[in-house]
Amino acid sequence: MNQRPLRIEVARDPQLQEDRFLYALLFLAVISLPLAVRISGWVPDADRLLNITLWATFMAVIMARSNTSDLIAWPVGLILGLEYSLQFAGRLLPDMRVVLGDIGRLFGMIWQMLMQRALPTTYPFERSLDQVVERSAIMVENVNTWLTAVRAGAPTDDNTVLWFGVSLLIWVLTWNATYELIRRRRPFSAFLPLGTGLVANAAFTGHGIGYVRFFLAVMLLALVRANLARLQSFWSRLGMDFSTELSRDATIAGAGLSAVIIFVALLIPYVTYNDAIYFFWENVGYKLQEFYEELDRAFAGRNPVPTPVVRPGGLPGHAIRRSISSLGEDLVLIVRTSDPPPPPEEELARMGGVDPQQFVPKRYWRQRTYDVYTGHGWVSSEAESRDLIAEEPWSEIPYPHHLVTQTIRMMRPGT
Repeated sequence: MNQRPLRIEVARDPQLQEDRFLYALLFLAVISLPLAVRISGWVPDADRLLNITLWATFMAVIMARSNTSDLIAWPVGLILGLEYSLQFAGRLLPDMRVVLGDIGRLFGMIWQMLMQRALPTTYPFERSLDQVVERSAIMVENVNTWLTAVRAGAPTDDNTVLWFGVSLLIWVLTWNATYELIRRRRPFSAFLPLGTGLVANAAFTGHGIGYVRFFLAVMLLALVRANLARLQSFWSRLGMDFSTELSRDATIAGAGLSAVIIFVALLIPYVTYNDAIYFFWENVGYKLQEFYEELDRAFAGRNPVPTPVVRPGGLPGHAIRRSISSLGEDLVLIVRTSDPPPPPEEELARMGGVDPQQFVPKRYWRQRTYDVYTGHGWVSSEAESRDLIAEEPWSEIPYPHHLVTQTIRMMRPGT
């Protein structure tokens, strides 16, 4: 009797593989925000922000995979975010040492009730609850002190409200990204708010631009995979036949496209649109300046943002030019000075053998711009306003003096 070996083939679930890949992309995207905030350094004790991201992602995956409707899932997510943010800001949970001690005392109470038939004189987890109540009272007191200082316009270095706001914002952005991608397969609506937070952090602090580029690559790849998964699901419902290798080909093409876009983004320098910037600060800037001063007083306890490091011989983060050549080869503006202007050519001809080079101006424009550009913003001095009529000198110049005029011609306006 011939016996043949039994071969069992287990079919792989393509949907499960698709979910695993999307989960990996999702994890890489959501951790970019707390890492960017951490590297910018403006939030004290920013290492704990990673825990918020992990818990928000875990809870959002559970709710997205369940049959819970959106009307229930989103309020549950917000309530969990509020609870975790309160714990994050006030450190309300008791220490592990206190919890373990209460667990040991609980077993002692049970042993006492069984052997001695006597009721315990203390409540279970009494020390842990006392610590939670004590820390909650301290948190409420800190918030009241912060509100009083803000209303009075005084600076306060308490970070309770700052921690609460940042943690709740990261929770909501992470929850939205996870829920929208897992439940609805909509990567654009999932990653757009998260990317906005990343860009805002990089714009206001000058740090974390690397995480923005990394997030952009992950988002592009997730867009390709999620949209393809949605199309395959639609084709399956219609009974259409399609190749299972589409996912592999789409992933390869999406990865190549993402690499090209990121490479081009690294080559293209930043462009400063002066007209839009001037219009904004002329009309809205003074209101924002007052708001920023109030924020600085309200959150005086935050860490100062470190100055971006400029590489030796290089430029700050924003180069005001269009080409990728070095600044020395880029013609941006022409500066002419009258020091005094050389005589006309006819007069030089009448002078005979006089060297024309002696009449060339000897003074050149060698100064920097009036404000200092740090690579992510301007550092301006205090503005001094004066009303002067036409032809009135700005200041009295002692004699002897020589009048030198300077004419600047912009070769590329708007750059």
